Amino acid sequence: MRNPLSIAAASSTLSPTEAAIGAATCTSKLDTRPAIASQYELAHTMRLSRWKLWVGGSGDTRLIDAASDPMGTKEVSAERPLERRFVTDALSLWMAYQGKWKKSRWGVASNHKPAFAADLEKTQ
Repeated sequence: MRNPLSIAAASSTLSPTEAAIGAATCTSKLDTRPAIASQYELAHTMRLSRWKLWVGGSGDTRLIDAASDPMGTKEVSAERPLERRFVTDALSLWMAYQGKWKKSRWGVASNHKPAFAADLEKTQ
C-alpha cells in the first residue's frame, strides 16, 4: 500500500512546498495503517504515523505529534494543518462507515482499495 500523501506529493499538482510537507509527513509503508480507539461514542482517537487526533463528543479536536510529545501535552493543529487534514479525513471516513467497513475489500480508512469507490458508486 502506498500512502496517499506520498502519492500526492509525487504528483505535479502540488507546489514544491506542499510536496515537501507531504513527503516529510509520511514516509514508510506502515504510515497508512491507522490505530483507532473509541470511548462509547463519547470520544474517538486515530493515530496515523506520528500524528494522533482526538475528537471529543462535543466536536472538540486535538492533534498531537506523538513522536515528539508522547504524553500528548501540546496541541499542534495550528502549526500542522496538512497533517490535521490527513488524519481528520481518515477518521471522519471511518466514523461514517464504521458499522459497514469491509477492511479486506476496502482497505483501511487512510488508504482505500479501488473496491471502496466502486461499492460507493453502486449505492448511489
